[in-house]
Amino acid sequence: GVAQYQEIEKSSTRLQILLTFIYVLITLLLTVAAIWFGLSFAKRLMTPITELIKASEKARAGDLSVRVDPSFAVDEFKMLGHAFNRMTEQIENQQYDLVNANTQMDFRRRFTETILGGVSTGVLSVDQDKKITLANNSAGELLYSPINELLGQKITYIMPELTHYLDVAFENNEFGEVTTCEIQVRRQDRAVRIFMARIVVEQLDNQEKGAIITFDDLTAVLANQRKAAWADIARRIAHEIKNPLTPIQLSAERLNRKYSKNLSPSEKQIFEQCTETIIRHVSDIKRMVNSFAEFAKMPEADIQIDNIIPVVKEVYTLTKNAHSNFDFSYYSNIPENSELFIAHDNQQIRQVLINLVKNAIEAFDHPDVVKDCNNIISIISLIDNDKLLIGVADNGLGLPKDIDIETLCEPYITHKVKGTGLGLAIVKKIVEDHHGELLFNPDISIINKMNFDISTLIAFTLPLDQV
Repeated sequence: GVAQYQEIEKSSTRLQILLTFIYVLITLLLTVAAIWFGLSFAKRLMTPITELIKASEKARAGDLSVRVDPSFAVDEFKMLGHAFNRMTEQIENQQYDLVNANTQMDFRRRFTETILGGVSTGVLSVDQDKKITLANNSAGELLYSPINELLGQKITYIMPELTHYLDVAFENNEFGEVTTCEIQVRRQDRAVRIFMARIVVEQLDNQEKGAIITFDDLTAVLANQRKAAWADIARRIAHEIKNPLTPIQLSAERLNRKYSKNLSPSEKQIFEQCTETIIRHVSDIKRMVNSFAEFAKMPEADIQIDNIIPVVKEVYTLTKNAHSNFDFSYYSNIPENSELFIAHDNQQIRQVLINLVKNAIEAFDHPDVVKDCNNIISIISLIDNDKLLIGVADNGLGLPKDIDIETLCEPYITHKVKGTGLGLAIVKKIVEDHHGELLFNPDISIINKMNFDISTLIAFTLPLDQV
């Protein structure tokens, strides 16, 4: 027994080492198994979270069609995946609805802007402080001001004549009711225009009041109505007066021939003065009646493409030869012996120039004009800003002061002693038929090159794009 004990004691160290090695090996195997199991479990937990993170990044980038597959996840993560899918689906549907609504709004906006830009009616939108927040192209053209200068300005500064009617519309506090008024507006170019304005008060989003103002230019309409009325009156006057004029003139001439021989020298002189007065006034009435008839029966323009330069030079030559007591001149920036073919009626353009020259000549008949000075009349023709400008300048009395220039073109309004008030009315009618514009003292550079002080320049423009 002692021998066996001693033998076993000798092998105990080896046995302890073997047991220790077996323990370490088993512990190591269990640790590796635990780590593997933990990693597998963590991977099963992290996979749906990773997929959810990736899907969230795609949704953040704008891909709302992304979905996660929660079928392999545990219960809580499966519920989270279903919630994420419902959220993205709802957001995608809302985005689709918003995009469609925005597309429709953009279409309606562009449609509205197209309509507002194409209509001839001026449209302004003002807020509660009466500041302009919206304006269309026609509003800028009618007010003779760029749109960017209108925005932010107070309507009381742009159209002060509208202030009273706008205050009344705001005080009534009835949304949708139309307030109509007719006002005279003086634009930045000093021209007075007659506008028919309509004001509609609206409720803004911030519970404030605003107004939509629409206005049309009635100046041309009213002028045409007046012209039509005056043309009818002129036609009646010409018909009623013209017939007895010839018998009166013939009778006066016959009385002068038959009875002046049988009178004494003193009585003969008085008799001849009376008959000459009758004949002279009959001639004046005939001239006036002819002007009436000419205004009432303006022929339609026979517009054809032709060289207009000979017409201008012909009028210049004829008037220069007919009025030798005036100093006539001709200014032009068109090259000598060149041709300019544009659409016009030769006879009517000739009539316009003759009327303008006649106005210039009659301007020197005023008593305020110094008779011993040089009476200068100049006919000009030049190309300016893609338009042909033709006019007549003089150093006479000048245009009447303190009056609206537009009224000079109205029928039977004259500031001359012997004027009928029809010359400029006929001129404007012809110029408008040629799609041109009648100008009074326009600002052009050629004036500075003339060798005399111009007091009056009446010109008209013709478009060159009708070549």
